[in-house]
Amino acid sequence: MGSLNKIRKLNSVCPHFGWKDDQHTSSGFPSNLNYCHLAVPIAAPRFNHQEVYCLTREHIQCPLFVNRQPMSMPDEIRVLQVDKPKPRRTLALVILFLVLVLAFWAIAGTTQSIGKNGSPTLFAATRPTLNASTVVSSSNLLATLTPIPIFTQIPVLMEVTVTTPSPIRAASKHELEALIGTDYQFIMHIVQAGETLDQLAQQYHTNVAAIETINYFQNSPGWSGTLLVIPVGFTDVTMLPSFVVYQVAEKDRGTTIEELAGSLKVSPLDLKYYNDWMNEGDRPLVGDLILVPRRRPMQ
Repeated sequence: MGSLNKIRKLNSVCPHFGWKDDQHTSSGFPSNLNYCHLAVPIAAPRFNHQEVYCLTREHIQCPLFVNRQPMSMPDEIRVLQVDKPKPRRTLALVILFLVLVLAFWAIAGTTQSIGKNGSPTLFAATRPTLNASTVVSSSNLLATLTPIPIFTQIPVLMEVTVTTPSPIRAASKHELEALIGTDYQFIMHIVQAGETLDQLAQQYHTNVAAIETINYFQNSPGWSGTLLVIPVGFTDVTMLPSFVVYQVAEKDRGTTIEELAGSLKVSPLDLKYYNDWMNEGDRPLVGDLILVPRRRPMQ
């Protein structure tokens, strides 16, 4: 705890900014695990607000810090939440219609006619009328039968469009040399023979220090065959964690991002944020390469 307090002092972290159950400890980078304890109830600020205010000396300019009174966190500061799926109204209407059609068929199956005394009589199976001269022989019996027309009510069928619920979609595949991320973008690159960090830094508009910083436990990141995470288009990585690369295996098939985050011991929102998986229902595919944020190792 002493070393954490020294780090907070050096970084001028807001004294009211920390983990949900430990106000005096916070991640050294923007994360949904960080909460503002001035807000009532406590809540996690957005990543850009954490980066600009909570983790710097500028925290004294934060509206919540300036107010110093219990207040709810404004919507423009509060971290975004993943939308819950809306109920499928079309499916409910289809089910209701099918129930009505079944009820209609049940009623139409028993056709009623009103008798002379006003009581309903069933004539779904009306018997033929015999003449007085009917004899016992089958030929005479058939000749004397008087056919009675039977009218069957035919139900009118309505055309119904049934909407099939959409299956849970899979997230787009993460591959080598593909841009990954939202506010910060990265690529994963395997160092080829003859390539240097200076060349890669120039190619992706960053610098060598940034590449070395965000690669977790890479003592020699320039070796041929090394898998590197490279920031694209920026050099300031002071507020970012380090990363390791995880390839989704066959045993992970069908696993949700939340379940995968649990097995990797990382925050689900952090995993979604750095891999640009913010849509409800996203699922990683077997073979995907994903960025796993880790706290930077102590120097």
